[in-house]
Amino acid sequence: MKYKLIALIALLFIGCNQKKTEIEDKSTVKDPVEILQPIPADTTFTIIPGVSVGETVLGNSTETLSVLGKPDFSDAAMGKAWLLWYKQIKEIPKQVKWMIYTTYKDNELKEKVISEIRINSGEYKTESGIGAGTSFEVIQKEFPKITEFAKYKNQEINKDIYIYDVPGSGIAFEFISYEGDYAKCTAVIVYPKNKTLNTDYILFLPERELKKRE
Repeated sequence: MKYKLIALIALLFIGCNQKKTEIEDKSTVKDPVEILQPIPADTTFTIIPGVSVGETVLGNSTETLSVLGKPDFSDAAMGKAWLLWYKQIKEIPKQVKWMIYTTYKDNELKEKVISEIRINSGEYKTESGIGAGTSFEVIQKEFPKITEFAKYKNQEINKDIYIYDVPGSGIAFEFISYEGDYAKCTAVIVYPKNKTLNTDYILFLPERELKKRE
């Protein structure tokens, strides 16, 4: 009888331990829905080729640009316009931060939309970390089809600025040079993937002197 009582107590003790372990295991297992649910990405400073720069999205109404404030410069003709916003730097009082090209959405000529975006602020990067300040070598590895598209003269630094496009990707880059210490991106341009890069903005850069391609 004594042995049966000891065996019963042992069985009860083992059973309690098993239930305690099951409760602990359940507390550490996350709900499958919670595991699969993606963490919302903050795109405030993200460059997405062919889509957007931060919260400025290609194809969106120009009314969404009100968050940038009033443009410091605008040039409009035939329903198209380049809008510029400057960032003030002591050495360069008119250093452009944003350049945005706007056009009519369609032939109805009722709504104007964002058609191209140029940004030279290093705050904005692609998901892989590419933006103003990134070396030519790194960008070329990410975009092996990168090709020289145009160039212009920067009078302030007395150097040519090279514009490199990545056909079909909706993104292009500017460089002071493509080799040596100056081989770093100075600006990024985002435009629709099914369109051709528009470099008319060169005409409105305060530091430029238009240089014809040879």
